[in-house]
Amino acid sequence: RIPKGFQLEIEKGTILKFAPESVLISESAIIAEGVQNSPIKFTSLEDNWGGILAFDTQGRSRFRFVNVKNTKGIGLNINKYGLDRRGWFCTGGVTFYKAEIDLVNCSFSNSDAEDALNIVSSDFSILRSEFSNHESDAFDGDFVKGNISDSKFIGIKGDAVDLSGSDVTIRNLLVQDVVDKGISAGEETKLSINNSRFENIGYGLVSKDSSEISSNDSHFINAQIAGLAAYIKKSNFGPAKITAQTNTFENCSVNYLSQAGSRINADGLLIPSTNFESKSLYDN
Repeated sequence: RIPKGFQLEIEKGTILKFAPESVLISESAIIAEGVQNSPIKFTSLEDNWGGILAFDTQGRSRFRFVNVKNTKGIGLNINKYGLDRRGWFCTGGVTFYKAEIDLVNCSFSNSDAEDALNIVSSDFSILRSEFSNHESDAFDGDFVKGNISDSKFIGIKGDAVDLSGSDVTIRNLLVQDVVDKGISAGEETKLSINNSRFENIGYGLVSKDSSEISSNDSHFINAQIAGLAAYIKKSNFGPAKITAQTNTFENCSVNYLSQAGSRINADGLLIPSTNFESKSLYDN
C-alpha cells in the first residue's frame, strides 16, 4: 500500500511478481516509465494475482511500456475467481478511481476479472496499447472523459470497450474476435469514433440508454448480431442515437438494428426501426 503524500516511481525493466493473495493499492500517483526494449511488468508469481487499485490520487499517474498480466480482481461477488476481501470489491483487475491516468504503449493480457481495466470518475488517455485474452470485458470506463487511439482489442469474451456516463473520443482502433460488443456506450455516453475496424464480433457499436455515437470511416466485418445497434436497455433512460458516415459492412448478420424510438442515421438516411424488447438481446 502506497499512502497519500508520496509518488511511486518504477524504473524501466522492473519486474514485479505478485503472490496469489496480493494486491497493489496506491493513494498516490504511480509513475511507471518503461521503454520498448525494457518494459515494466506487473505479473503473477503463480497463476494469477489480485491486481492494482489506485484511488483518489492527487497527481496524474503515467504508465509507459507497462505490461500487466494474470489479474483476477477483488471480490467473489463480481469476479469469478476474485480475492475474498471481507465484502469489498473492484470490478477491474486494474482499477483507477478518481485517479487520472495516461497509458502509452501498454498491454493488458490474461485477466479473469470482470474488467481487465476499469477507470472510474477520472480523466484518462490510452495510446498505442493492446488488450488481449480476457475472460470478460477489456476496458470499462464509468463517468470518465478521455480518448483512446491506435490501440488493439483482441480475444475478448465480453465487451472490448464498455462506457457508461462518459465522454470519449476514439480513433484508429482494431477490435477483433470479441464475443459481445466491440464498443458499448450506455447511460448518456457521448462517443466519437473514427477510422476503426471491427472484425469477428457480436456487435460492432451499440448505443443505448440516452447515449449518442458518431461513427466515421469505420469497417464492420462478421458481426454475428449487428454492425450498429441502438436501443433502450434501462427503462429510466431514453432512446439512443447513432450518426454514421462512410462506414462499410461485410458479412454482418444485419448492418443496422434500431429499436423503435431510437435513431440510426447512416450517410444522411434514417434507418427504419423495429419493435423489440432489449431483454431479448441478452437472453442466452
